[in-house]
Amino acid sequence: MSNLREYQNRIADIAKRSKAVLGWASTAQFGTDNQFIKDDAARAASILEAARKDPVFAGISDNATAQIATAWASALADYAAAHKSMPRPEILASCHQTLENCLIESTRNSMDATNKAMLESVAAEMMSVSDGVMRLPLFLAMILPVQLGAATADACTFIPVTRDQSDIYEVFNVAGSSFGSYAAGDVLDMQSVGVYSQLRRRYVLVASSDGTSKTATFKMEDFEGQNVPIRKGRTNIYVNRIKSVVDNGSGSLLHSFTNAAGEQITVTCSLNYNIGQIALSFSKAPDKGTEIAIETEINIEAAPELIPLINHEMKKYTLFPSQFVIAAEHTVQAAYEAQREFGLDLGSLQFRTLKEYLSHEQDMLRLRIMIWRTLATDTFDIALPVNQSFGVWATIIRGKFQTVYRDIIERVKSSGAMGMFAGADAASFFKQLPKDFFQPAEDYIQTPYVHYIGTLFGNVKVYEVPAGICKNLTTENI
Repeated sequence: MSNLREYQNRIADIAKRSKAVLGWASTAQFGTDNQFIKDDAARAASILEAARKDPVFAGISDNATAQIATAWASALADYAAAHKSMPRPEILASCHQTLENCLIESTRNSMDATNKAMLESVAAEMMSVSDGVMRLPLFLAMILPVQLGAATADACTFIPVTRDQSDIYEVFNVAGSSFGSYAAGDVLDMQSVGVYSQLRRRYVLVASSDGTSKTATFKMEDFEGQNVPIRKGRTNIYVNRIKSVVDNGSGSLLHSFTNAAGEQITVTCSLNYNIGQIALSFSKAPDKGTEIAIETEINIEAAPELIPLINHEMKKYTLFPSQFVIAAEHTVQAAYEAQREFGLDLGSLQFRTLKEYLSHEQDMLRLRIMIWRTLATDTFDIALPVNQSFGVWATIIRGKFQTVYRDIIERVKSSGAMGMFAGADAASFFKQLPKDFFQPAEDYIQTPYVHYIGTLFGNVKVYEVPAGICKNLTTENI
């Protein structure tokens, strides 16, 4: 598939949705002087005012909008404080799309049509509190906090999903012309080593040195598939990789070299610049096995139709998202008693419980998938050898990690390692390393959940998988 319109629309949609979320969940928490609004009521009012401008909340009551928007804003603030950065745009866009799916009757092509598709009864029925529990707002308020609470989000690709299936695209570069080392349609990536856009070319004359022939002919047509003009004064001949002077610009090139017997041999070259052809004449046949090569530069101004093209092709993969179903409930009487006897807000408690458990279960789902799909393995001994200094040992360990990272990027051909999930023992090992090797997370507190513990070598995020989880995964043969 070469039509990139769907891919470009997806990128634009992600940017639009993430900007909308940041507008009312992050920017709104700061005043006109760019200072954080410390007063809770004033900050909530600012968030609500900004959220009202998002078409997705059109027709939704202020009470429900405030509950959703403030919960998302709080989750964003907590994430930024812990990670010193904002979530990736695709995470925010995916959550915004999920929020929209729950509020809109049907999908549409543009957010401008939101009001037309909004359920008229959404505020009256789905936001009902008649049974003591706000139904939809509680769920919608959890969307972003659950995603940001999952420690495995960095290992995932997020895409906005408008229906029960969605498409994800892999875009790659291909040669649009048959030129140089590539034929039209060949994939061009960062591991490609051929020549394509470079007009300076070198060609080896394989059959030119049989030990008996005193003449040879070089034709660009033999290598490029067609006559290709070459520039004047830009051609050299290489004999056993020893370079000659350039041609004189008038169609001649002279070069002398010495064979294995110490005899001097002169080669006279006659150049036809228009079609890229060179006739070579040797005063004596070169020794058998002598490597003879021509280096020249294509005259693209004389043949602009040869300018190589680079195109994009796209592979489409259809994904089918799965669902999570869970509920938390309490009676009105239980809520009153908990508030009166223990000072507990059961609504807030259940919100936190659902959010934390859903984040945890998503982590477990993703870990199961990653462990199941991991095929390549490697091992190394972390014990400090006898009579070896820590500095030397640490250098060896760093080199081992770099080798693993290199192997990963050579397999995936897109990016190297950006993070890892370490079992409890491995995490303890990392925590004991000096700070120039492992940088602990700021204000780190160990938890029984999968959690972020710091960065290795300054750029690889490390997440700890607690011992209990490792044990249970092993018990289940995962």
